[in-house]
Amino acid sequence: MAERTFKGEMESSTKMCPLDKLGVKDRKILYELSKNGRLSISTIAKKVGLSRDIVGYRLNNFLKTKLIPGFTLRLNTSRLGFIKHIVLIKFQHLDKKEEREIIDKLVNHEDIVAVETCSGNWDMSVLIMSRDLIHLNKTFQELIEICGNNLKDYIVETQIDDRELGLNFLNEGLADSKDDKYIRDGFMNEFKNISPSKDPKIDEVDINLINLLMADSRMPMVEICSKLKLTPPAVENRIKKLIKEDVIYGFMTQVSLQMLGLHWYWILLRTKNLTEKREKQFLDYLKKQPYITWDARTIGRYNFHLSTFARDSIHFREILSDLRKEFSDIIVDYDSLLVFNQYKYMHRIA
Repeated sequence: MAERTFKGEMESSTKMCPLDKLGVKDRKILYELSKNGRLSISTIAKKVGLSRDIVGYRLNNFLKTKLIPGFTLRLNTSRLGFIKHIVLIKFQHLDKKEEREIIDKLVNHEDIVAVETCSGNWDMSVLIMSRDLIHLNKTFQELIEICGNNLKDYIVETQIDDRELGLNFLNEGLADSKDDKYIRDGFMNEFKNISPSKDPKIDEVDINLINLLMADSRMPMVEICSKLKLTPPAVENRIKKLIKEDVIYGFMTQVSLQMLGLHWYWILLRTKNLTEKREKQFLDYLKKQPYITWDARTIGRYNFHLSTFARDSIHFREILSDLRKEFSDIIVDYDSLLVFNQYKYMHRIA
């Protein structure tokens, strides 16, 4: 089955529009899309107060300039029997040519779903998806072989769960539209009524549908139907089922935030004495931080990985200092990484 070329890459571009220079309407369009990448242009137009034609024009411009490089799924892979493992890698004696060769091989590996280069104590972050320990060991040994003699050190973290916190900084100072009259669009009603069974029944057609939406979650229904040879009601019912079963938990719009002048950091935390009450307070705190966009709980050297964006190093220090101050009783140690580039973010469900 043909797959679109989008793999989740961050675009390297000299064309920039700093966040504080981005028009209010453009920010609103990006914000609505960041919440649900399948919202229709008509719904977005009503929410932001523009005509359908103007919203369509601006969206096409976002795609053309690669401010939006693509659309993908927020996928609960644990519901499909997969476990995610974050591998942090330190290299030695690595020149640009060797780094590019390693990146290309990792990107082309079907069981490696994310590849990022960074600076700090670690030079690369790789996300592996496996069904069991044997599968993990096979992929991990292949990763080690790809890195070869350039590998200096590594750690492996097993991901327990993760949460998409949203690009809430796009909506800072703006009124958030919560009008339920648009609830039928973008499967919004289904996302509000999730009732997963203990063992979701997923067949080959569901897998093909997931892979299509992973490559382009905004793919028109008529195109999906053509590729799967199904009617629109049949496709809609399958998507609704996958949402109800908490397999699909969102339609994600990829935004190249560095084009808005933002810098991407990982905050890695090791915690202690984390009671259920204190953990809830910590997670509630993260929800209220507009520049912390994603978090994952892990088992390994670190207990939490936080994806954070900042305007500059001073802004990042403020975010990190406030976090450490608020939770000094549970944060034992921390590390931070500046992400240079993301070369892949694409799950492939076999």
